[in-house]
Amino acid sequence: MSRILKKNSGLLSFVSLLAFSPSNTFGQASTQTATGVDSWVYLLLGGAGLAIIGAGAYWFKNKTTRETKLPSKSGDADIGTYSKSKIDSPLAKDDLRRSKVRPARPKKLSEAYQHSSPAKSPDLSVNESALKNLVQNPAFARFPVSTFLVIKNADHFEPLPFSHDPGLLTAIEETQEDFEDDAEIRDLSLRILAGTKASNSAEALSQIALYDFSAALRSKAVSTLAEFDHESVFETIVLACADPTREVRAAAARGLFRLSFDRADAWTRIAESKDESGMRQLARAAIEAGLAERSLERLIHLDDNVAYEAFALIALLIKARETELLFAALAEHKDDNVKLAILHVIEVAGEPSTVERLEDLAGQNLLSPQISERVRKVLESFAGLAV
Repeated sequence: MSRILKKNSGLLSFVSLLAFSPSNTFGQASTQTATGVDSWVYLLLGGAGLAIIGAGAYWFKNKTTRETKLPSKSGDADIGTYSKSKIDSPLAKDDLRRSKVRPARPKKLSEAYQHSSPAKSPDLSVNESALKNLVQNPAFARFPVSTFLVIKNADHFEPLPFSHDPGLLTAIEETQEDFEDDAEIRDLSLRILAGTKASNSAEALSQIALYDFSAALRSKAVSTLAEFDHESVFETIVLACADPTREVRAAAARGLFRLSFDRADAWTRIAESKDESGMRQLARAAIEAGLAERSLERLIHLDDNVAYEAFALIALLIKARETELLFAALAEHKDDNVKLAILHVIEVAGEPSTVERLEDLAGQNLLSPQISERVRKVLESFAGLAV
């Protein structure tokens, strides 16, 4: 607008002289001329304003609707072109995040396979059939469970020390007395046991947690063991999760998820046990408590730690030959990804006792073509194993 005023400054000056001239000869004609010029200037200025407004509106509309090209970082997939409105949606952001994660996963699998080879780690054995299937099923590869090609050996832990405290030893003796039916005395003994984090106090608390006829004392004993937060108390807490009393089950469930040590490692330690009876008892407790059923969904969790704990628990069920839940899920579960994950664990575990059940499942014609094909490949991987 300033440029327009500057350009017409001469004309305006002339108009001003005409308007304020003292001469009467111009009179009414001067007024009419000035009025005509003013109208022309106002029209000019109004047109220029409308043009500026129109240009601004066009620029703003073009900016908000034009497509934005997202740059690709080194190592990322080609994300492509998205409109700004699509990029701002939560689903698009999640898709973009996953598109950045996926390309790195095959490299990670390759490194895991190399580092887990028998030459470098004799105690681990990569299931090459599972690795081959993974490469052939890129859609399943987006789940962390697909990267678990071995069942890692459990780490050793430092046992709790043994305590020779006289008061503690007396309390332990009182908890072992079968005829002691005074709840107050047993409760006092439990509090003494809770005050010393030792192997013998943990053992006595375990006996209370599993066998005391008072549900209140069993519940307190389980909570105390959870506070010890030591690997040696894990099995007792798992067994307490299947207690017939709701109060004890609730205390065990709370305690189980408060433990800070690696629960996946603890499940694997049970699976490595040579005590088949004890292993089966713990596997059944996990099933009765609902821990195993919840782990089916957690197999396809996107968090590596959550998925691996579920992987370790399902592997324990397979090793303990408690697979009814697994094969029921293979036949009835609505999510094919869960079925693929279960079959993946079965293949990695390499337990020959599952072959007959797999053959029965394959012959029932209850599976989708994708799952049927996967079952066939798992059976092929068992071809060289003695059943």
